[in-house]
Amino acid sequence: MGAGQLAYQATEIIYPPSRSGPECSFQVKRIFVNGSGGVISVNEIGVYGAITSSYPACIIRDVLVGTVNIPDGGSITVIYRVKAVA
Repeated sequence: MGAGQLAYQATEIIYPPSRSGPECSFQVKRIFVNGSGGVISVNEIGVYGAITSSYPACIIRDVLVGTVNIPDGGSITVIYRVKAVA
């Protein structure tokens, strides 16, 4: 890991998919650890997926209201609740 880079931990499904009427939802969690030796500023977060292994794409992108500064040795946890309606 180099300067300005976060170590990405494994993606975890923290709720098994659930269904209520026409809605289906689940939660996705990922932790990012700063071991770069300096502060890293985060201004946006997102989720990448792939339609096939040949076509990765950003499927969720959020620009944060304010900058989050992660100190060396610190971490940030991102949790998304994904919901679909049939």
